[in-house]
Amino acid sequence: MNTKTYLLLLALFSTILTFAQNNTSVPEPIQVEDIVKTISRGNQPGLKVLLYQTEKKDAESQWDALLRKKAKAKTENAQNEIIARGITLKEVSNRPLNIYAVFNPYADYVEMYVFFETDSVFLTKTVNETEYLSARKFVRDFAVQTYREAVSDQIKTEEKNLSSLEKELKKLQKENDCLHEQINKEKRNVDNNNEKISMLKLDQQRVRQLIQTQKTELDQLRDASTSEEVIKAEEKKLKALEKELTRLEKDEDQLRRNNAKNETVIRHYERDLADNASATERKRQEINAQKMLLTNLRNMLKAIQ
Repeated sequence: MNTKTYLLLLALFSTILTFAQNNTSVPEPIQVEDIVKTISRGNQPGLKVLLYQTEKKDAESQWDALLRKKAKAKTENAQNEIIARGITLKEVSNRPLNIYAVFNPYADYVEMYVFFETDSVFLTKTVNETEYLSARKFVRDFAVQTYREAVSDQIKTEEKNLSSLEKELKKLQKENDCLHEQINKEKRNVDNNNEKISMLKLDQQRVRQLIQTQKTELDQLRDASTSEEVIKAEEKKLKALEKELTRLEKDEDQLRRNNAKNETVIRHYERDLADNASATERKRQEINAQKMLLTNLRNMLKAIQ
């Protein structure tokens, strides 16, 4: 691994690790505050709570669903308020209630204002304390529920992301195995070619010796004034041997060219193998960071109360 690759890996891992560590398992505190705000019924006392990790439309939908489930309420949307009129919400009061809810979106949370009215009087700690405390609990329980659902949804998303990362790692590992197989295949081809070259060298040596012997015999025949017919026959044998030697030399050259090609392919695969190793290491670091993130989210979910 060269210095540049190492530095890139180090920077990537540091970024991922910082991201995972910043997503700690400590949830945001859920606190219900007393407020006085202007709504469609004038300046009235109510409750404020922050809904974390959700969007305005989702929070409004969840609030509407909760009122429908608990009180079979039909809500209306008017002047940015979600209003439920004349409903019986046993978790808060046995008397009919009008509930006014306002949702204000921010970057990291949704601010929720809720106003509970019964007999034309809005609940406060000094007026109908028991119902007021029940309303505070109802609002806080809703905030806890939305927070837990948001974190649960995030966990599902991050579990899918982890599964995708693990599939990508398996793909890289499979590519690594294939590259090793290809390199070993090319190396076997080189070894086989080298064995053939060794055999060709021996054959060339043998044929060269035969050629030398044939030339010596041919010279002796010429000196002995042997008939032209015999000399031509021996010359023909010499040419056949020289032709065979040429063929053996060409075969050796071809094998050496094949080896050069095989070596080039091996170097190419080895470069791919180095890239694969770097990508595999990065993917393992991503997986470790993703597992850390999931652990933090699961711990956060347990801590949201």
